[in-house]
Amino acid sequence: MTTKEIFIEKLNDFKSKIIVPKRIETTASFLLFKDYLAKMYDFYKILNKEQDWDYCIYKTKEGHNLTNLVSPNFLNDCISLEDFRVNYLNDVNFGTSKYRGFEYIFIYYSIYWEIFIETSQTKKIETLMNPYDSVIKILLRGNHIYKGEMSTIEIDNLSVKKETDFRLPSLDYDFLDYIDEKCERSGSKGIPNQEETNQLWEEFKKLKGN
Repeated sequence: MTTKEIFIEKLNDFKSKIIVPKRIETTASFLLFKDYLAKMYDFYKILNKEQDWDYCIYKTKEGHNLTNLVSPNFLNDCISLEDFRVNYLNDVNFGTSKYRGFEYIFIYYSIYWEIFIETSQTKKIETLMNPYDSVIKILLRGNHIYKGEMSTIEIDNLSVKKETDFRLPSLDYDFLDYIDEKCERSGSKGIPNQEETNQLWEEFKKLKGN
């Protein structure tokens, strides 16, 4: 199969998993993006690009393109991001504008990263976790990613702070639902910090008998 054929096959698989947009602002999806940022920052560090982090991540689309960061020539003969946005998502409804929303960007980058990892030797980065696993789950759970104002990124209209040290202990769907059950996005039951999230994970494991 050609790279384009593999891409389309993976894209169709992704489309088959998309649920109807929830239009509900969830805590877990906000945490998923924070987890994504931490894992992506690991790549910037190992590639000695930390100095580019703020500008690339918060002011450009290309800064989220992990394949281009690791192997700039890999995408030369691939479907372009603009072609993908215009021609490959007309049968998908994210509940947001595909022009303002960042959904299409992460789908595109995620699929090509999968293809790159499957076809290339990447010893320098093979121990790092795939950051797109976190961000794609935001979309599969029916939530949304926007380019906000003033160089911000928003998850369902809530801006994500510029931090790179938050880690979700698990991406298990049931655990994400448990977070949403226990936490709101404001007030005393608001978004949990790392310690509180770890405690939720311990509670969840006990409920599951682990």
